[in-house]
Amino acid sequence: MNTRSYANGAPIILPDGTEFPFWQDETEYRRMHYVDQQHPGASDSNSGTEEAPFLTVQRAAEVVEPAEKVLIKSGIYREWVQPRRSGNGVDEMISFEAAPGAEAIIRGSQVLGAKWTNSDVARSVSVWMVDLPEEFFEGDPKAIILLPWSILRKRILSSCAGRAVSADESLTHCPGPWFFRTVDV
Repeated sequence: MNTRSYANGAPIILPDGTEFPFWQDETEYRRMHYVDQQHPGASDSNSGTEEAPFLTVQRAAEVVEPAEKVLIKSGIYREWVQPRRSGNGVDEMISFEAAPGAEAIIRGSQVLGAKWTNSDVARSVSVWMVDLPEEFFEGDPKAIILLPWSILRKRILSSCAGRAVSADESLTHCPGPWFFRTVDV
């Protein structure tokens, strides 16, 4: 275990007063898993080799074991990655990395290509609505949709039963709990 410090030489101290320990990766990786959404044969039913890569990072996260590495080829991966396990120490870490020379971007957001319409109920305050696809909610129709601030302003603030609505309407008709998610438009 290595200790790193700020430029002034002082160690990084945690709120409980202990020093933050950094691990130097000493793993000799036994296996590489590959993810390449641009590969014509990519599939989550593949073995995850470079010749037969996984389509999603999540699939690799489901099968990777300690002392194994996931190499992600170039692309924007729109998925929520939930690793099933962690490493076992400095000599048995799990690593998720962009493949050499690749630009891999993982976003938890989805592209919203639906048509927005102005609400008939509150035209004076410019409330915009859109029907959201059911798959955006993965079985939970009470997810708040967070839009970039430039679009949000006085427009859609939350989501109720798969339909984006104003904040006042959602508070009245859609009691929590709320789960947060982002959408690119």
